[in-house]
Amino acid sequence: MSAPTHGRGGRRASHRTAGAALAAGACLCAWSAPALAESPNPNSRDANYADVWLRLDAERAAAQAWVGGTQSWSGLDLGANLVLTQWYPKAWDVLQNDAVNQALADQTRRPAVRAAVGPALLFGSLFIQPELGLGYDFELETIGPFVPRATVIFEAAFVYLELGAQFFFYSPFESGLQDSLQTRAALVATWNSWLGLGLQNELTFGLSNFDGASLRSSPLGVVATLQVADPFTLGVFVAGDPAHAARYHFPVGRLTATYLF
Repeated sequence: MSAPTHGRGGRRASHRTAGAALAAGACLCAWSAPALAESPNPNSRDANYADVWLRLDAERAAAQAWVGGTQSWSGLDLGANLVLTQWYPKAWDVLQNDAVNQALADQTRRPAVRAAVGPALLFGSLFIQPELGLGYDFELETIGPFVPRATVIFEAAFVYLELGAQFFFYSPFESGLQDSLQTRAALVATWNSWLGLGLQNELTFGLSNFDGASLRSSPLGVVATLQVADPFTLGVFVAGDPAHAARYHFPVGRLTATYLF
């Protein structure tokens, strides 16, 4: 599903554990998680962000490679990221309707790429990032989706709370393609800034040009993160998806690896 993407932000080391591997957008698109620089300095805004970060996701329908970073411009921390998505053969894309998925069922789908940018706003333990993204799908040969997104992260003591919502608008660029809304909620407890364990729920709704029920996917499960080395974090999300059980009869989820520079 999309982690956390944006300019990553946060002040405490536990953000690096829970945030770096959490997240990621639902099912096929990930949110990128806030990521800290290696030595956070409470007195410096710049030192609280990773200048560059890399991330790899593997989930039930696709693999994704992310690169991003955060820079300060006239006192504003601005985050940007680029993500390349490659679907597996015969994978079912919850961001597309049944007609598109059936048309692609017997072939290997070409990748898609998306770029996004937005301000990283930090208010003590509260991190907020609005963001705008735009992609290109090489298989469908169309610009899109246009992706407005917002992520809110709150951390206090050993608790990490993340809420996010993002829209995927394909139809303005190609009629008949599905538009979608994805949400994510995660609550994680962290220990010693290197281990996190909690619950996560991700929902995908069809907004237009979809088949059947508007609820396209609803994985709910356990998320865990482990900081293997100072700049390197692994994460796993294991869930069941009642809304998509007809396509996935086994537990679904995501594996994530994040490296901060």
